[in-house]
Amino acid sequence: MPTNITVTYSSKGLDPLQWIQEKEQSFQFEFQETLAGLGDITAERMGEIIRASIKRPPATGTLENSITSEVLSDVMGVEIGIGIVSKMTAEAPYWALINDGGKVPPVAVGFFGEGNPPRKGASGEKWTDDPGKFEMTPQKPIEPVKYIEIANDELAKHIKAEINRLMK
Repeated sequence: MPTNITVTYSSKGLDPLQWIQEKEQSFQFEFQETLAGLGDITAERMGEIIRASIKRPPATGTLENSITSEVLSDVMGVEIGIGIVSKMTAEAPYWALINDGGKVPPVAVGFFGEGNPPRKGASGEKWTDDPGKFEMTPQKPIEPVKYIEIANDELAKHIKAEINRLMK
């Protein structure tokens, strides 16, 4: 689940309150704008990680398109929501399964483009009438992609780099 990122910096010998006041005036709005941009970059990065993990194209892009970045609040700082869980759950309810891995509950519908899978499963499942779609009983768990954790780690590095840049 989402984690808050906390960054701590020392005031380098100045009175902390004086240091904060000086720095606050110089970069508050620039930093908020930068964070909003990093939110967009992080949402795009999650999509890249998901696309790279696809084992059986074509993919619909539903999950990656459900991941967005939004400014939730800009009062007393800025709060950015990346991959809003309620939106992802509504548009791609399997988002946690892709991130965390696990088994798809049976019976699921598989998709092989406009054709059939290489062979019909030994369990004798019935094909659906839709082209390329068929009923299946998954036997192998989905490997975790960990797109949330990967993107979160990258975001933390970007935030620290931006803070360092603005503090100079």
